[in-house]
Amino acid sequence: MAVERSYAESVIDLDRKISRAIQCGRGITLNPDQLDIMADIGFVSRLAEEKARILQEQAQWRRKKAASINEASSGSIMSGAPTDAPPATDFTSGGTTPQTDGSNARARARQMFDTPATR
Repeated sequence: MAVERSYAESVIDLDRKISRAIQCGRGITLNPDQLDIMADIGFVSRLAEEKARILQEQAQWRRKKAASINEASSGSIMSGAPTDAPPATDFTSGGTTPQTDGSNARARARQMFDTPATR
């Protein structure tokens, strides 16, 4: 036969149980009476408030992210005048630099990493 406990004792025991579980990093199982106590002291409504706050922050973050993506893709600098064409180059390469020969890079690598015995 279970010993009937006062409400105050039940609250203190529940606090002790939760505190120990947090300190040890383990889960707990709550019985229906303990869940009722949590509802009575406002835990359930406080949990709902915290959830609403988190969801609101996530929504704000998504709006800011979407706005920054839209600004970046459309160009955040807007001017009334049309943009000028890029200056033309008179060089035959069209402004690009010639590719270096791959054998030059291999030769430099050999000089740097070959040991005296392999030279």
